[in-house]
Amino acid sequence: APEPLDYRRLIAEGIPPVSYLEPPYVPMGVSVWATGPTGSAKSMFALSVACRLSFRGVRVVYISQENPRDVELRRIERLGANPDFLELFHYANIDLAQREHADWLRAAAEGAGLVVIDTLTSCWSGDENDNAAIVALDRDVTRPIIASTGASFLTLDHTGHPQPFSYRRGTSAARGASSKGQKADLVLEFRVEGGHRFRIVHAKDRVRGVLEPDRTFEIVDTENDMLEILQVEGAAEEKVRQVAEAMAEYIIAAPHPPSTNELRAAMKGIGGKEMQSLAMALLRTESPLRVIDTWGQVDTPKGARRAKVWIPAPPEMPHG
Repeated sequence: APEPLDYRRLIAEGIPPVSYLEPPYVPMGVSVWATGPTGSAKSMFALSVACRLSFRGVRVVYISQENPRDVELRRIERLGANPDFLELFHYANIDLAQREHADWLRAAAEGAGLVVIDTLTSCWSGDENDNAAIVALDRDVTRPIIASTGASFLTLDHTGHPQPFSYRRGTSAARGASSKGQKADLVLEFRVEGGHRFRIVHAKDRVRGVLEPDRTFEIVDTENDMLEILQVEGAAEEKVRQVAEAMAEYIIAAPHPPSTNELRAAMKGIGGKEMQSLAMALLRTESPLRVIDTWGQVDTPKGARRAKVWIPAPPEMPHG
């Protein structure tokens, strides 16, 4: 029979802080769903994370049933990997809809820090349009592996296509059942930027509850014929930084701490609501911090009430 969670004891013992395998997109011990169209560098990003972790002594189990073998070999050669910690299973006919295959993966993941599935439909024969099937995949495969091993579970998935006469996010939303994003702890949307550039949109984060600003990355060749993925500054990022700068200046100079709504109103005409939210997320992660949002008293026509307000960061809070 299910046992109730002894939350009083767990809280008393201290809730551990969020730890990351690869900040800010891969926390430890969670389910991460990465979606994007063909050519948006999902696999390259996942493999680069796996290679970096392998050199840090973190064991990675990578199930590759999407790209040809020689493509994976060339990528690993140029990204660099420690073969003692990166285990690549290539077209091993793994079908996580079969219980024995799911049990095998759980055993293979023992001692691993990260499990990568590339991609969902190539490693699972279930119906991706069936919410019940997606829930079962999460309940019977993903969560047991996370619970028993402590590993993070990164699933790569393709996006859908725009449909006539219907609203759909198309090239940014995962195709199929809505439960895909609902069951994941983090959702990353990959978008093609042109050339060797791609963008990551941090669409969901139930671990921290804070979304990172959109970031653009570029796959570059290094002098020693290796590959690196570097963050680059695009027009959208520059606009977010401009809005964040205006917000910080306003908060520091304000005669009283503005609430979030007051701050948005003051920024009217500088950036839309989404841009303002990204700017606030950027301000929360600056190092050193210039401003913070905290609880305070806000005067309203009906009297004072307790609400989130923005204030200059105290000197003892140097990091985001």
